[in-house]
Amino acid sequence: MYLSKIGFVLNDRGIQDALADCQKMHQLVTSFFGTDRKSSNILYRVRMDCGQYAIYLYSDTPIDASKIPHPMTLIGQRNISSWADSMQEGMTKHFDLLALPTKKVPSEGRKNSQRRVLKTTQERLEWMQRKAEQFGFQFLAVNELEHVRQIGKHLSASGRMYFDGYRYQGILQITDAVKFQDALRCGIGAGKAYGFGMLLLS
Repeated sequence: MYLSKIGFVLNDRGIQDALADCQKMHQLVTSFFGTDRKSSNILYRVRMDCGQYAIYLYSDTPIDASKIPHPMTLIGQRNISSWADSMQEGMTKHFDLLALPTKKVPSEGRKNSQRRVLKTTQERLEWMQRKAEQFGFQFLAVNELEHVRQIGKHLSASGRMYFDGYRYQGILQITDAVKFQDALRCGIGAGKAYGFGMLLLS
């Protein structure tokens, strides 16, 4: 498992396009690896860090630095497998998560259900509690911060995609190390191709 950080500036047209269209950002991120997202188990998050924008990534394979376009820069990359494996029951960690709290609802006339964003803070925090139980941790403190909307253009259909995510910060305690390590590697909730679900710890 690798943790990587890529820095970028906002005055580049390609980066502006990727920030405005989450489908293009998904394509940009996967291009760093020369594979699809699932093959390298890629999770990513666009963040403001010390006054500068950066993309943070978890992945099973390292980034190919030669595939990073100018003016983006690979600031750092390291294998964190031993760190992930060191997570044990009882440990407490500060966390930061951009998540997509949704529920599946039946869609009339369609075989598959559709995902709907949970509309109230209470519903979303209950969703967070269920995910904590699923992934082997409990919250000692959790706060819902800003709403983040991602917009993209469908590749195979007309129209646009909308993803309404929410940022959460707080303190968690690990209750099941194996499940928690799975949360780190595989992410939490839907929308992982579009920058959601990456659990950042400090």
